[in-house]
Parts: sequence; C-alpha cells; structure tokens
Amino acid sequence: MRIPLSYRYVTRRLTLLLLLLMLAPVAARAQAVSGSVRGRVIDERGRPLEGVLVRFENIRSGFRYAVVTDADGAYHVDFLLPSLYNVTGSKDGYSPGRIDGFQAEVAATKEIIPPPITLVSLAGSAAAGATAGSTVRDQVVTGTTELQFHLPTETIARLPLRGLRGFDELALLAPGVARAPETSGVRGPGVGPGVGTAGSFSVHGSRARSNNFTWDGADNNDQDVGTRRQGFLVPSPVATESVAAFEITTLLPSPVGGRTTGGTVNVVTRAGENRATGEAYVFATGRPLSARDPFDFAGPGNPEHNPFARAQFGVRGQAPIVRDRVHVFGSIERVRLSEVRDVHFAVPTTQDRADAFDIAQRVSRLGRDLLSSVFIPLPNNPSGPRGPNLTRALDASGSGWIGAAKLDGQFALFGRDATAAVRYAGATDGAHPDSRRCTFV
Repeated sequence: MRIPLSYRYVTRRLTLLLLLLMLAPVAARAQAVSGSVRGRVIDERGRPLEGVLVRFENIRSGFRYAVVTDADGAYHVDFLLPSLYNVTGSKDGYSPGRIDGFQAEVAATKEIIPPPITLVSLAGSAAAGATAGSTVRDQVVTGTTELQFHLPTETIARLPLRGLRGFDELALLAPGVARAPETSGVRGPGVGPGVGTAGSFSVHGSRARSNNFTWDGADNNDQDVGTRRQGFLVPSPVATESVAAFEITTLLPSPVGGRTTGGTVNVVTRAGENRATGEAYVFATGRPLSARDPFDFAGPGNPEHNPFARAQFGVRGQAPIVRDRVHVFGSIERVRLSEVRDVHFAVPTTQDRADAFDIAQRVSRLGRDLLSSVFIPLPNNPSGPRGPNLTRALDASGSGWIGAAKLDGQFALFGRDATAAVRYAGATDGAHPDSRRCTFV
C-alpha cells in the first residue's frame, strides 16, 4: 500500500525534527551553568505535605523560582544559577517555613539534609518546634558519580594565584591535576603555556590536549592548538575577577560534558545584582620580588638579573536596570608584562665546524658560508641547558586587554517565569610596543 506524502506534511515533519535537534544541546548546556535542588516539606510530626508552594529567591538578583511538592512532600528545582537563596514553603492552614542562605552550585544536584522545610499546622500546638528561619549547615550532593572540584565566588576572589591570574592555577588545586610537561623547542618570547605546547595541565596523567573547556556552557576549545582559546600573553578571554564559579571534573564526567577523556572545565561568569557595586584591583610584581631564573645567563653580556615587571589591573561592576528583573555586569582588565628572557640556541662549536670540514672531501663556498660565524654565531654560553649554547637576552614584553559584559533578566513566558542571559567576552593580545595584535573571543 502506497501512502502519498504531501509537500506540507514533509515540511512540517522536517521542521519539527530540526527544532528538536536545536533544543537538545540547549538543555545540556543549561545544566552546565546552573544547579538543581531536591528537598522535602514535612509537618511538625514529620509527615510529608503535598501541595506546598516552595519558592526560591535569589538573594543577590531577586530572581524567583517556584515549585509545588508531590504526594511524598518532595520537590525538585532545576536551572538555579549559582548564588545564595532564601527558600520558603507555604500552604493554607499552615504557618510558613523558611530556610535562609542556601548555596546553589553549578552542575550539581543538592539535597537539603538537614533540615527539610517544616510547616506547623495553625490548628496544632505552637510548641511543636518549627524550623522556620533556620540556616542550612550541611548540603549533600546526590545522584552523581563524578569526581568534581568546585570553587565559589568568594574563594576565587581570595586565592593568591601564581603568575598571571588565570583559571589554570585554579585547576592545579584539584587532586590529580598537574602541569603539563614543556615541549622542547616551542618556548620563546611571547609564547605562553598552552600555545604550541603540550597543553595547560594534565588530569590523572592523561594528555593535556584531552581537556574540554566551556564558558557559561559555550564551547571554548581551540581546535587548531588543542587547548582552550587564549592569546600569547592573555591567559583567557574573561578575567579571573569576573568568574562566579569554577568547576573541574577529573573523573567519570557526565555525558553533558562529553568530547574528552581528560578533565572537563566549566566556568560561569558573574551576573548583575540588585545592588549597584563596583571594584577596582591591582596585582603587580617585579624583579625585586622574584628570584633569578636558574638559566638566566650570567656571562659578560648579562651580569645582572634580567629586567622583569608584571601588572594586572582592572575594574568590574554590576547594577540593576529593572530591580528584581534585569541586571547588567561588566569588567575590563589590562595585562602588561615587561620582561627580558634568555633564549638558548644549540649551535655548532668551533670543533664541530672543523670536524665537518674534515669529513667533507670537497667544501663548496655555500657550505663554508653556512658554517661561518657570520651566518651561524658561535656559542657564548658553555654551561647552557643543551651544552655549549648561543644565549641571547630577547625582549619578551607584551600587553593586552580583557573585557566582558553580561545582561541577564527574568520575564514571563507563557504564564511562567523564564530567565535569559546575553554575554560578550573578548581580548586583545600582542607584543609591546609592537602594533601586531590578535583578537579572540
């Protein structure tokens, strides 16, 4: 039996299939920038309560989320942005219950244990002992086998990080994460870790190029280099001071991350708040505060410690556009490095050149010119890392800008509250004072 298919029928089915394929990754990415909460609501005798309206209010932004408990008194809230929340439960015939200061984290399902929200019947005794106004002290992550390392906003802001402040230093705090070995022959002026090397860091001994990086759920991998997107000097397209939450999964990552056999790094940027606040910061160091490099050439051409000065300074701020509804966040940072770095080259010695001439039966003018000290200089450092080396002190200075902006809001969609955010992050990077620059986002 042959079933005729009209053009309209086929078009509608293909459109539906395309929409489903487009929405599938959206749900997965939303899980990477938000968290979930499970909990229960009980009465003063410990019995579960059905039909209780549970509200989550973001203390910083004022965004609200609501859900109703089932027959077992349980509730489940998804897509909570990382922040502090006040949780309230209410039902007719009962006094409200409340939990203050609940911390929602990224990509984690948390269960409030203890205490559950307790509602006291208005017809019962007032001495039943409600937990209204209680504070969450213990939060248990359930329903996952992932081995994760998580850092909230306050911890990131207080940590003293080594070198340029980037989230590579945050990842190294997690168990099983170590620096990647340097690849010989690709280090030089303006070439930072991860650019042309084995990668930024290794997780449990895996290749450093096997890591996966996401910013606010969006892919941040450089497919050409095999690491994340970054410049030669600027470590990332978003300043560390603009990070709200950092998370690295080092073992058994969920299918949401995918793509990799190494670590999965997820970074969530800050968002605006109801309070208009700002902050300026400076991180600086120089030669008086740094030790001399063991390979710093101490020969006649460089008897002193190489010049060195590094500074990171910037501002960030957030403000409400419509209180409890629309907020904006922005940051800008300047990175400046003034440095002279010793670079070592393996060149043939005088004896090597003489041996080459002895081996050769006939020496052409081109061969003699190639081995001349004019074309290939003689070694000037007998104790270099590769034996007698040609060591030159080269300028490795650089500078760059890092900027980010984020607009987020909550609005009614089909009778329900929906949350949306739009962000832009980018950076410029290049040698200083050379005008040659690159831009990446």
